[in-house]
Amino acid sequence: MKKFCKTFFRVLKLQGRVVCHVALEDRHYIEPEYENQSVATYLRKKFTLYFVYRSAKDVSQKIITNGFKEPMIIPIKQISNIEDDIAKQHLFVFSKS
Repeated sequence: MKKFCKTFFRVLKLQGRVVCHVALEDRHYIEPEYENQSVATYLRKKFTLYFVYRSAKDVSQKIITNGFKEPMIIPIKQISNIEDDIAKQHLFVFSKS
């Protein structure tokens, strides 16, 4: 995240905005039960994208620490009627101080 913030800060004009899609951790998510857990685990690790989930507080703090104003956090479901997992994720909008 630090590299992204440095690049954003370098190329962004004063008062320019960054819109960044971030997958926040969801403590309510429960792994589905599979009949054969070992095969399902193997397939999931082999063929799915690896996602790193962070807390909103952690992401906000990293943005501020790297010289930006406090971000707006916008749940994607508030601005779209997408019926998918992405609706549970968030956009962070922030600008240079």
